[in-house]
Amino acid sequence: MIKKTAAYMLATNPDIVLYPPIVSDENTDYYVLTDLDSFKSDFWQIKTVENLIELEDSIKSNPGKYLGLYDEYIYIKKDEIITGKLSENKDSIASIPSIENLLPPNFPLITPETKDFSSNPFYNDGKYNGYPLLLSICLLVSNRRDTLCKCLESLRPFLEELDCEIIAVDSSNDGSTNIAIQYGAKIIPFTWIDDFAAARNAALHEAKGAWILSIDDDEWFDNPSEIIDFFKSDQWKQCDTAFYKVRNYTKDNGTTFGDCYVQRMAKNHPQLHYLYPVHEAFDFSFLKDKPYSKTFNSFVHHYGYAYSTTEDKERKIYRNISGIYAALQSYPFDLRQHQQLCNELTIIRNYSAATVYAFKSLSLCKLQEKYNPIEALHWKRIAIIFLYTIAQLSNDNKLIIKVQDLTDLNEYNSFQLATIHYYLAVNSFNNSSYKEVCYYAQKYYTFRKQYLNSADKSSQSLSIFTDLVEPADKQVLLIIYHAYASLQVRDEKTVEKLLAQINYDIIEPNVFPILFNIYSGLSEEVFMSHFPKLNQKMLKYLYHYAKDLYLNARQGDGINSLSKLDRKLVSAGCFVDNLYVRLIHLYANPSRPDSYQWFLKEKCQRHLHIQDIAICGVKNGDILLDILDYFNFEDIQLSLRSLDLLDAIELSNIIEVSTKYITNNGLSNLTKKELVLLSGILEKLLFNNQVNAINKDSQDFRKYFYIYINLIHLWSLCNYNENMFLEDNFSMLPSTIRGSYYIMKALNAKDSGERQTFIDNLKQAVIECPIFDNGVKLLISELKTLPTKEVSKQKTEFEILGEQLKETAKQLIDEGNLHEAQNILLQLSKLLPNDKEIQDLLLNFEASYLQN
Repeated sequence: MIKKTAAYMLATNPDIVLYPPIVSDENTDYYVLTDLDSFKSDFWQIKTVENLIELEDSIKSNPGKYLGLYDEYIYIKKDEIITGKLSENKDSIASIPSIENLLPPNFPLITPETKDFSSNPFYNDGKYNGYPLLLSICLLVSNRRDTLCKCLESLRPFLEELDCEIIAVDSSNDGSTNIAIQYGAKIIPFTWIDDFAAARNAALHEAKGAWILSIDDDEWFDNPSEIIDFFKSDQWKQCDTAFYKVRNYTKDNGTTFGDCYVQRMAKNHPQLHYLYPVHEAFDFSFLKDKPYSKTFNSFVHHYGYAYSTTEDKERKIYRNISGIYAALQSYPFDLRQHQQLCNELTIIRNYSAATVYAFKSLSLCKLQEKYNPIEALHWKRIAIIFLYTIAQLSNDNKLIIKVQDLTDLNEYNSFQLATIHYYLAVNSFNNSSYKEVCYYAQKYYTFRKQYLNSADKSSQSLSIFTDLVEPADKQVLLIIYHAYASLQVRDEKTVEKLLAQINYDIIEPNVFPILFNIYSGLSEEVFMSHFPKLNQKMLKYLYHYAKDLYLNARQGDGINSLSKLDRKLVSAGCFVDNLYVRLIHLYANPSRPDSYQWFLKEKCQRHLHIQDIAICGVKNGDILLDILDYFNFEDIQLSLRSLDLLDAIELSNIIEVSTKYITNNGLSNLTKKELVLLSGILEKLLFNNQVNAINKDSQDFRKYFYIYINLIHLWSLCNYNENMFLEDNFSMLPSTIRGSYYIMKALNAKDSGERQTFIDNLKQAVIECPIFDNGVKLLISELKTLPTKEVSKQKTEFEILGEQLKETAKQLIDEGNLHEAQNILLQLSKLLPNDKEIQDLLLNFEASYLQN
């Protein structure tokens, strides 16, 4: 049985806007309850209710009494828009945020513009349709001396070949005025009021040209010859307005940019003027028909969007939003301003608000019975922005809308249709609607081909999102989505065709996980045919993004699916950094005792250099010896290099399992290969300054340093005969072996209570191996724990005096007079050479010096 739904609003204020539902729903009726006579609507049924304010609570608690019998009643608040079929999804409602709340706290709002406009001067005795000049170039001058010269120099061809003038509306204070005067510009002083339209209108009031061309001081023409030829011919007489391109750079080096067409040229008229504080535009409402326009490929360079910081970017966007707020106070139903607001919100990635305002704009399209034909272009842009923001919001189902609800109102050209179907495919992918992905992707390819084969591309493109049709990187992204979707609908032939089109050098890393899933699902034959195309960068990132899967897929379907791809890669002879560390995580696990044997067999058969396997074997102690059997000592040293790629957390994890392995097996029971591997791991932890895996002043550092020294010493005893430790051969040993030799001697002296021998050997250890200095400092801190022997005997007067001087030295030490205290102790040591306490104090001075 079909359920009927009633949506209702309470209108007690005449300023409430009755936004039409965007999607038609035959199972929902829409009501407005009001006690005012001012409301009319083609979409809502108006019901008059006397004393509405007093009855508001009663209506909400029992709407059926006023609306009749329905299965469900849904209350629509002020500034809410119905975005879908309420009979199917009662959450298909979006609340419109106030523009003030989209701005940072205390951000200044631009004052709404006045609609009053005084006419421009009228000329009828000149040779250019009554005007004395052919062209007036209206230039806004701010504090941009760095680009003003480029701008004016690019205008020189106009001055040389046409009857024209430059009118500079000047709000600068950096001397820019003098530069403009050198090019013959007429200067119009202007106090800046955060209103671009007002500034441009100031120039129009002074213009004597039959045509107007507007430009800013941070823009300059690349080659204006096409525009100049337009004025040299009679074409300017047949047109009302014209567009040229602005090339907006997003980086100072000029490597990235986007082109958009701007309506900056128009035939002069007493009623011609600009509207809107920002994103200003000509008002052609004085014309009876749609203005006839011309589009030029001539363009200006513009670096105003090459922001140095994110803060600069946001500050400019928020300024624009503030200006749009002012415009909407005067023109609340203006689609152009709504389109610009949506665009600004997407730039700062407030996709949720952008989507809601796109909904509002789409609703306004239905609300207005008639609108200027130019509005149709803004509507199309809004529709595409809407699809773009939906794509960024992924799978927010209550915001999804069918394409038919967007395309029925206006006809689109091939460029616009390609753009629309691009986003429809992305939206379908985000919602796992894989059949629709395949359908929309095919449509995109068709419309893209039509656009690329068209004779006149400039008239088709929009001023936004013009990078979706021509660039290869955008097309390859959709191809990857399409390939994945085709795999889900079991169309491997299409997958194979799509993969053949991929240029792996331009793929962004964020789609590598999708490729990972595609290749995991391919048959062995298809995979092997495409494997040669995979580049090292892609493979490296593929496994970087799949890292968590490898670490967590220890059982069940997860490990089986990963195994399928891994075996293919190994069979193909693939090698990338950190690949094998992932593989051994996968294969060397207790639940699959034969898997690592298969992997190692593959290694031996193909003579691959295996990096990281030994490290991972440490995590699986039961198999470490089996793994090491496949290695020689050179292989182990090679595997240790990969530790430089690990971050502090990963390295600490390896250290933890390594020391646990040592504890479980005992130092004396380790094989030579294990000694090399484990000492190498600890060496990376202790002495890699680029990765601070452990605090070098901590007891943990001392503990690991102690284990490391024992490992090195055991290795040296296994690997070198005793003659190598004699004086003539000792220098031939590695520095770490020499240093560990003296540290072991120091530790033996410590156990015997030989303080001086302890200190001397530690000094020599640092000389032999300077990287041991931090570990030696921690060992020296143990001086206080060494045993001392006291001898009781009768003290002489000389010794009593010595005791008094010792106390004086100690007091000086406590007061920080270390130099004076040391001098006293040095003199006492000569007088009382057998006094143990004096010698201890001097040794402490020496130890402190070594520590510092």
